[in-house]
Amino acid sequence: MKKQSLIDYLDDGVQNLDFDGTLAWNWLKHERAFELEMEFYVENQSGHKIVDSDDTESVEPIITFDDAILLYDETKPFDFDPEDYLVTLGFNGKKGWTKGQADAFLDVLQDTLDNGESDLLDFVSDDSIQTFNLKWDEVEFQKQLAARQDETQQLNYPKF
Repeated sequence: MKKQSLIDYLDDGVQNLDFDGTLAWNWLKHERAFELEMEFYVENQSGHKIVDSDDTESVEPIITFDDAILLYDETKPFDFDPEDYLVTLGFNGKKGWTKGQADAFLDVLQDTLDNGESDLLDFVSDDSIQTFNLKWDEVEFQKQLAARQDETQQLNYPKF
């Protein structure tokens, strides 16, 4: 049986997440990195005026919010701006991650998506909430990693 690569394992896991938006992987082969793009949708039933981070106003019936996560090879130089991502997480070169690391990522990602959908809906429907930001819970991620430290099966970076 062929060993599953890191991206195959994560892609299978992401496809099984409960999320009403869109999740898509971009494989940056030259940089040896993966971007997970997340797109949230919420209905603006009340027609609230929404102002985005570029000061663009909208009263569209469907509001979208985009963010991304970067997984990168921490053994290879790669110039990126962490501010462009919700979170940036390194993996160990061609060794990738362990199954425990991948499962911790997927669990915290599910929580991030659940909380993001709820918070975005609150933001669109409640005038007293002035800003919306997606949040990655690093403390929970570290707890999940610690709880899975015995799951050492390697999910290697894919060969191409």
